[in-house]
Amino acid sequence: MLKAERYEEGKNVKVFYDLKDPNESILEHGLKKFTFIIMFILAISLFFLRWIGISGMIRAILADI
Repeated sequence: MLKAERYEEGKNVKVFYDLKDPNESILEHGLKKFTFIIMFILAISLFFLRWIGISGMIRAILADI
């Protein structure tokens, strides 16, 4: 279902709001699947890059300059 269809004028929607400041509200909360997948891939990539010693290789290259 498209977002525009979900939030058509006149339809009831669930609204999440801050109890301390009801003027602050959102229609959706949480991470989207795409965001989570990108963050997971980035974390794994950084772990393996560090594991194979890329940072040491970069330091060695920069030391030669």
